[in-house]
Amino acid sequence: MTHGINALLLTVALAGLSACPVVCPGGPNPEADAGPPGVSLTVEKTGDGVGSFRSDPDGIDCDDACESQSITVAPGTAMSLRVEPSRNANLIAALCGVTFPDGSTAQRELVDDTIAAVAADDPVDTIVTCHAEFRAVHTLQVFFSGEGSGSVVGTLTDQGGGGGAPRIDCPDDCIGAYFLGEIDTLTPTPEPGSVFLGWAIDCGGTGAVELTMDEDKDCEARFGPE
Repeated sequence: MTHGINALLLTVALAGLSACPVVCPGGPNPEADAGPPGVSLTVEKTGDGVGSFRSDPDGIDCDDACESQSITVAPGTAMSLRVEPSRNANLIAALCGVTFPDGSTAQRELVDDTIAAVAADDPVDTIVTCHAEFRAVHTLQVFFSGEGSGSVVGTLTDQGGGGGAPRIDCPDDCIGAYFLGEIDTLTPTPEPGSVFLGWAIDCGGTGAVELTMDEDKDCEARFGPE
C-alpha cells in the first residue's frame, strides 16, 4: 500500500514539473539571449563607391570592404562617427535615424565629416541606424605636348547626377573628377600660329573627343606650329 501511495505522489509531482519554473538547464535564457542593455547602433553603406565609418570611442570600424556593422553602446556613453570616402569616391550623404523606446524619432546629421550618432542621455533600447552613400569617382587629366600652344575645354554631355561647372578648362584646370558613367567632350582649340595635331594616350583623333568616365584617364593634346 505504502509503495502505491509513493508512486502516486511521484506521478503528481512530475506532472507539475512539465515546464521548468525558471530556466531549464541547457535551455534558452531570455536574459542572456537579449544581450547587454544599451543603445543599438548600426552603420550601413550604399552607392557604387567605397568609404568607411569609424567611431570615437572605439566600437565601429567599418572599412572599405565592410557593408554594415552593428554594436551595442553602453548606457551613458556618447559615440560619434567619422565618415570618410576612399581616394576614388565622394561622400554624397550621411544621416543617422534614431528611434527611442517610446516610439518617437529623430535625425542626427553630418557636420563636416562627423555625426554625433549616440548621445550620453539616450535611453536604453534606443535604436540608431546610420546610412552613408558613396559614389565612385574617376579622374581625367589633360597634358600638353608639342611646340605649339592651345587650350582644351570639357563639356559635360551627361552629368550622371554629378552636376557642376566644366571639370576641364586647361591650361588653368587640367584635372577633373567625375562620377562613374559621366560623359565629357574635350574640345581642343589652337592659339593663333598653332595647329592641333591630335590626341594621344587615352584619347584619339584630331578633333573633339567624347569620353565616358568608367576609369581614370589621361589625354595628351599635341599642338604644333602652323
